[in-house]
Amino acid sequence: MKNSYDNGINADGGVLETQAFLRTNVIRTAIYQDTNTDRQLEEGIDAPCLVDDEVVQASPTRVNFSHFD
Repeated sequence: MKNSYDNGINADGGVLETQAFLRTNVIRTAIYQDTNTDRQLEEGIDAPCLVDDEVVQASPTRVNFSHFD
């Protein structure tokens, strides 16, 4: 699922297939609230947590996925 903020990929605790990346990519983890308490991240339902109107997220980290193939 793509999120509407950064066109990112939602893994929601799942596995990312590294073959799809094959180069260095930037990873940033954002925190979302489970609006309807179903324990699933759902686009258009669950919103990111905000502090001072900014999304709560980790700093961007660069990962070279070709090292994992």
